[in-house]
Amino acid sequence: MNKPKQVLSFPFPYAPPWPIQQNFMSALYYCIEAKHVGVFESPTGTVSHLNLELHPKQSTQGKSLSIISGALKWLTDHNAVSSAEQLAALIQQKMEAQAWAISRTQQSRQRFRTDVGS
Repeated sequence: MNKPKQVLSFPFPYAPPWPIQQNFMSALYYCIEAKHVGVFESPTGTVSHLNLELHPKQSTQGKSLSIISGALKWLTDHNAVSSAEQLAALIQQKMEAQAWAISRTQQSRQRFRTDVGS
């Protein structure tokens, strides 16, 4: 898989996520985006004393939150893109319907003029 070109911002409840968690969430996001199957290593290892002092809540929740945050970001982005695509399709359909109606009206007027003129 190609390396991500941009740094994504994830809805991670404890700021800031560790770099390894950020990398994990980015890799998960791009894996889902590419419709690939991914095998991921745990973004956090065993709980160390230093880790508990720096991030007491994050140390026991990093794995699950990384998965949830990465997937939630993709889902949120995907829904926004999907909604925009649906709106564009509806606008296109409306424009095509209007073009058809205008064309039919012009044809009817032309036939009327031809019938009246003869």
